[in-house]
Amino acid sequence: MGLPFVRPYLSGRRAEDFACGANFAVGGATALGPDFFRDRGFNIGDGRVHLDLEMKWFRNLLDLLCPGGRSGMAVPFYLLQLHPLSLT
Repeated sequence: MGLPFVRPYLSGRRAEDFACGANFAVGGATALGPDFFRDRGFNIGDGRVHLDLEMKWFRNLLDLLCPGGRSGMAVPFYLLQLHPLSLT
């Protein structure tokens, strides 16, 4: 299709590294955090990547790309329906 590969978030350091986007996906990541599993008697460790951590990476990337602040940013409605994140 001729589309560029999207750089994994963990391999970038500067805003320029993400000119074509950022990939937050991690193989083996869970949607739920370690506390959910621990409360149910499963020990998956604290080092596992989960959706809340990926959302934190997303907010960190927004801070990198928008150093003046995010208060005036428009967030697509569908994104808020997927995960109740706070962008402020």
